[in-house]
Amino acid sequence: MQYNSKQTGIATMKPLTAWLSVALALTAHLSHARYSSPNFNKGGFGPWHPSSRGRPIPLPRVYQTAESTLRIDPRSFHFNIIENECETLQDAVKRYKTLIFKPANFKPCKNVEATCDGGDCLKQIDIHLQSPCEEWPPVRMDEKYLLQLNTDKAKGGATLSASSIWGILRGLETFSQIVHYHDCQFLVNTTFIEDWPRFPWRGLLLDTSRHFLPKTTIFETLDLMAMNKLNVFHWHIVDDNSFPYESARFPFLSKSGSYGQELVYTRKDLKDILEYARRRGIRVVPEFDTPGHTQSWGRDLPGFLTPCGAGNSWAAKEDLPEYGPIDPSREENYAFLWKFFGEVLETFPDQFLHLGGDEVDFRCWSMDENIRNFMKKHNISDYEGLEGYYFRRLLKLLDDISSKKKNYMVWQEVFDNQVPLDPDAVVQIWKEKWENDMAQVTLAGNPALLSSCWYLDYISYGTDWEEYYKCDPENFPGTPAQKRLVLGGEVCMWGEFTDSTNVHSRLWPRGSVAAERLWSAREAQDGDFLASRMNEHRCRLRRRGFPAQPINGPDFCEHLKAP
Repeated sequence: MQYNSKQTGIATMKPLTAWLSVALALTAHLSHARYSSPNFNKGGFGPWHPSSRGRPIPLPRVYQTAESTLRIDPRSFHFNIIENECETLQDAVKRYKTLIFKPANFKPCKNVEATCDGGDCLKQIDIHLQSPCEEWPPVRMDEKYLLQLNTDKAKGGATLSASSIWGILRGLETFSQIVHYHDCQFLVNTTFIEDWPRFPWRGLLLDTSRHFLPKTTIFETLDLMAMNKLNVFHWHIVDDNSFPYESARFPFLSKSGSYGQELVYTRKDLKDILEYARRRGIRVVPEFDTPGHTQSWGRDLPGFLTPCGAGNSWAAKEDLPEYGPIDPSREENYAFLWKFFGEVLETFPDQFLHLGGDEVDFRCWSMDENIRNFMKKHNISDYEGLEGYYFRRLLKLLDDISSKKKNYMVWQEVFDNQVPLDPDAVVQIWKEKWENDMAQVTLAGNPALLSSCWYLDYISYGTDWEEYYKCDPENFPGTPAQKRLVLGGEVCMWGEFTDSTNVHSRLWPRGSVAAERLWSAREAQDGDFLASRMNEHRCRLRRRGFPAQPINGPDFCEHLKAP
């Protein structure tokens, strides 16, 4: 089969000239820009939709595969690192050999050993890393790779090459998905893949405040992100409900603000999570949301939060909390934020820090006499202006404390409330009528991220993934220059009704659909082809030990251990 993107920017057929003439009949599948819904067999025997075999998610940019297959003997197969070997690469090839041949819930045929010693065997993959390994993945990491299986004159020859370690990691994941187990043998089709992402920022937001998630659950989430080529872990680490971040400088924050001392991410936990993500080519962008969503911050910080009229009859009628957002009129609060964010910038190595800024409730500010007097003194006419004052102060202190300038990102309310932003500040769009919001943000010259379509904590009956696939971050009225400011998007998993018991099943494989939209060419629109690959991918994730939920109706998974 042959899967070509219209948006490759290069000739897609030339690399295969040498072997296409001897390959078996190739059938072609070309994605179209208009989405085609999958056909489900809801009235007959068996699954509603057939599963593919050895087809990857996300769909590669250039994907050409023949009917001929190569057998693999897992006992003798090996990855052969040709150049620029490093610890990250060594760790990856070891990890992927286990994922391919000995996943956690894999049930092979009994009393059958898959041997391979003929000319139709794939015995090794030569890995060509063309530059030394980078330590940390940058914002625009190079994830392009080239994977060729039996496409040269040497029978059973295979190569994986990339300019960066991050491209090698993505190529290893693709290879792990095109290997399949059939008739008691590990098989892979003769294949040529040239692949790179459409968008550089493909993220997952995980909320660890509403429900604390153990470190092992975060590790598993990072594994699943790598299996879907997502590359940004947006860690919404604290919120109103709890403060599970252990601060070295202010340990009382988690002692008084967490659900319990065992429900805190220690300094060692933070280092472990950062390293686990790094080895998988995943950036970690922490979010410390202010000035709202800070109830858990102020339990031992007198004067930090705005009193909300406790005992006031109007406050009771409005169902206001005892305290509201950070009090922006107190100079002591900025001194605290200077010290706290100084520690955060030292702890997290990524170039970006998420500052939040969403859902600031102005009612408590409006009830506080000191704040009203402060606004009058500083000629601030409304509470949007007061929020702007707060953010100008916060951004100034972040510039002052950072020896190496960091970039920041905010939720769309900060932009909507006309807070002055640096040109490189990223605005994250999350509200429903997102097309106009994306147009306005990019028209102002700011980079934008889309999340509106992919709030996966919302659930509904049926194949809700189809709407996720139709959503394209560039489908808004704007110029080509505006579209170039779209960095990508993020899947969001808020934690009100998810914890370690259901976060993986809620996310996967529904999140895989957004991952494909953010990685694959815009022309990838075939619902039938995606549905069949989704069924295969769900079973792949289950064999790897993760509780991925059914999303296409009745089906079954082969070679899966009984629960």
